[in-house]
Amino acid sequence: MLYFIDLLFKDGVINDFEDIPKIIRQRHFKKYKLTTFLKYGVYNLFNMVCPNKWYKWDFCSVGNSFWTEKNNLKDLYNWLLNKLNEDKLIYCLDDILGLDQSIFTRYNLNGMLAGTFNYSPFNFWNYFNPGVWFEWEFKNTPKNYWSNYNNRKNALKQLCEIKLSLKVDEIPNYISYPFLVKYYHKFSLICDQYYNSNIFKWVDECYPYIFRQSDFKHIISIDGTKLDSIDEKIIHEFLINNFKKVKYYDNNTNNDNKWVNYNTNEKYVADWLVNNNIIVEYFGWYNMFSYNKNKIFTDYINKANRKIEYYSNLSNYNFIALYPYDLNSSLLGVKEKFFPYMN
Repeated sequence: MLYFIDLLFKDGVINDFEDIPKIIRQRHFKKYKLTTFLKYGVYNLFNMVCPNKWYKWDFCSVGNSFWTEKNNLKDLYNWLLNKLNEDKLIYCLDDILGLDQSIFTRYNLNGMLAGTFNYSPFNFWNYFNPGVWFEWEFKNTPKNYWSNYNNRKNALKQLCEIKLSLKVDEIPNYISYPFLVKYYHKFSLICDQYYNSNIFKWVDECYPYIFRQSDFKHIISIDGTKLDSIDEKIIHEFLINNFKKVKYYDNNTNNDNKWVNYNTNEKYVADWLVNNNIIVEYFGWYNMFSYNKNKIFTDYINKANRKIEYYSNLSNYNFIALYPYDLNSSLLGVKEKFFPYMN
């Protein structure tokens, strides 16, 4: 084997010892008339020369039966998680949702993914974490996934009933097209493509004959303002009853570069601007119990924290952050936060 490796260097097949697992295949043994050696396995041969230098899956070919053994797959999974953490590609398990198939290319695992999991990253991660994620939560879904009626139907039901824990009769109060745009952008794109941006059509497929089109109109306050949720309606009506100048910004508002966080290269649109100098933001999904347990909520909370820091440091504005608990006890928290600004 040492003589074989020396020949590989002399003939320019490899230029560095680290090239061995990436380049050497069975054909190289045949070329140098070492076919008989292959009965021991390529990995075992090089492991004999350099014990424990490589993992078996580092090599281009590991044998037909290797990935049928659960222990081998488990070893690979633990190794891959450690590598992803070492390379700072994930910081918690839910960060896996942001990965795509290129990760398997990066770590020379495409053969394993193709042969054992039918090219599906979801199948791989779900094998080791059954039922933790839905296929639509991943950065990339399989080709034609959303064109399948049952996939669309199941995805929306999973979002409503499992991810958001909504009762069926609560759905119109929370699920709206603006809500999807703001919190589940992937779903809003599917709603655009298959339902002409009409969320009722999608919901009606999942829960036929339960709702009417009129159930999914914007929430409208007493002054005619269209809002995204019942909570926002309650806050808005408190504001217009207590302040003369109240401006509500919907999700499509262009902020004309008024609020730009240059440290993070983000543009913000506040929920309300009161009396031209009080920025009000309602963080309806700010729940630290979900932090690092659900990627969507984790990203939402991280962005909320960046907004809070940014708005709080604006010299020309006062900033009020509102949370769901502020609406309890007849808006006790809302009233306390606004009391210094009320006549």
